[in-house]
Amino acid sequence: MDLVAGGGQLIIVMEHRDSKNRPKLRRECTYPLTGRACVDYVVTDLALLRWQQGRVVLDEVAPGFTPTEVMDLTEMEIVTAPSVRTMDT
Repeated sequence: MDLVAGGGQLIIVMEHRDSKNRPKLRRECTYPLTGRACVDYVVTDLALLRWQQGRVVLDEVAPGFTPTEVMDLTEMEIVTAPSVRTMDT
């Protein structure tokens, strides 16, 4: 709750899929929300995503993955940045 109310940039670091290989980035939240539209970046083991003008943008993908593969492993709707980069190893 303090992170949501803090007013700074909020960066979430998490795994892209759960232990049963289900997407963690969902179209709709299934838990009660602490705040809405408060996350600026999400960093997963597969991608770097950012919120820009009300949509989620794929900025970087992990080595060995393509933007299309990351999008297929994500339930929520995302768009690719004009020049998606590969994360440095």
